[in-house]
Amino acid sequence: MITEERLQQIARDWIVAWNRRDLDAIMAHYAHDVKFSPPLVVKVLGEPSGTIKGKENRRAYFQKGLEAYPDLKFDLIQVLTGVSSLTVY
Repeated sequence: MITEERLQQIARDWIVAWNRRDLDAIMAHYAHDVKFSPPLVVKVLGEPSGTIKGKENRRAYFQKGLEAYPDLKFDLIQVLTGVSSLTVY
């Protein structure tokens, strides 16, 4: 079982990766086969299902986000955990 301390560290590392604009570090936080349904996927990638499947598609989505928002910066407010998920707020 993963500890609360480890979950907090994962969230902090995720924030740091985004704020450094380090695409490889961002990608390292996601399982290879994760299905990802961000709110702008239809607009950004033209994916009508609203779900990104595959590592390369997810990478392309994140890369477009980094390019579109050069001043993007995250601050950690809270870490929420589910049965098999982690949400960074």
